[in-house]
Amino acid sequence: MALIESGKKAPAFALKDQTGKVHKLADYAGRPVILYFYPKDDTPGCTKETCSFQSYLPKFKPSKAAVLGVSILDEKSKAKFANKYDITFPLLADPDHEVAEKYGVWQEKSFMGRKFMGIVRTTYLIGPDGVPYRLGLCLANEFSDHVTERHNYLWLAHSKLRSAALGPELLVGPPPENVEGRSRIWRDGAVAWEQPFLSGEANMSHSLANLEWHQFKYAQFRRPGDVHVHFLGTATLSFSDGFKTEAGDEFEIEASPFRLPLRNRLVRSEQGQPGVRML
Repeated sequence: MALIESGKKAPAFALKDQTGKVHKLADYAGRPVILYFYPKDDTPGCTKETCSFQSYLPKFKPSKAAVLGVSILDEKSKAKFANKYDITFPLLADPDHEVAEKYGVWQEKSFMGRKFMGIVRTTYLIGPDGVPYRLGLCLANEFSDHVTERHNYLWLAHSKLRSAALGPELLVGPPPENVEGRSRIWRDGAVAWEQPFLSGEANMSHSLANLEWHQFKYAQFRRPGDVHVHFLGTATLSFSDGFKTEAGDEFEIEASPFRLPLRNRLVRSEQGQPGVRML
């Protein structure tokens, strides 16, 4: 069974947690629910994931979001797992993988040449209504062709039609007002260009709330399941310093409070004009 499509109604369920209490999806009506499925209790990856959700519980409080973990094995296993790592949110037992099947996460897996059925690590965000949720902030790299853009402002869209990358970390909770970072371009193992940058509401002419209001005032941008990415640009441009990029250059961005930088290599695509046919 495939994963549930965005915008579809989440299947109902009733499962026991680590204390034996039964939880129904209907119990959380009117609240956003973060429902994540993990393969097995007390394994390295599942422990890291569950402990991460535990550490972020205070950041979920403003939205009143409920966090529910689901996996195979019974409630005794869940209790042992929860007690070992001081997990305070419900860990739901789905020993017959009935709910996992409803949500499309019970799938064929393979390990060292052996195939078997199991839970595929999956997280669903179940919203109570059509109100958009700000998931968080992350680093991002966007390549803009300012050489094309400067010829004619009407070509701005064409200069932006490039691949973009999102960083490996998602910062949830209230966004920091001041973000300080550095942009670099690496060439042949050495830094060829570098500049500091500022971001965050303290360095913007508009607030995030204002930007989001203008985006989501249109109904077509509030469809369930859609994900919108806003790029908050900075004033550091290698182009304005006269730097000419080359294929193979690596663009790097780092900023606090993010711990990991984002680095992407510039690759020149093959030129080609697609043909257009008449129906």
